Amino acid sequence: MQDAAARLDALFAAKQANLTEAVSGVEADAGLAAWDDGRNELTGINDKIEAFLVQIKALKNSIDPAALAKLESGLKILQATKRRA
Repeated sequence: MQDAAARLDALFAAKQANLTEAVSGVEADAGLAAWDDGRNELTGINDKIEAFLVQIKALKNSIDPAALAKLESGLKILQATKRRA
């Protein structure tokens, strides 16, 4: 994304130097394509994070609150066993 942003920044700086011509050409297309690729990659990462959060929420909702005391007790036993070993 930083590379794409740098390309677009250079493109916009060149555009500011000549406001009478439209932005076009290989450099503009390459900068915009790099930006789109980076954006698509980030969108994919966000989708994976969202799916992971859904799985975590499902796991959290599957735990019976009444069993929490028993789980905490089991955790304490495991931690004590670990300390002794």
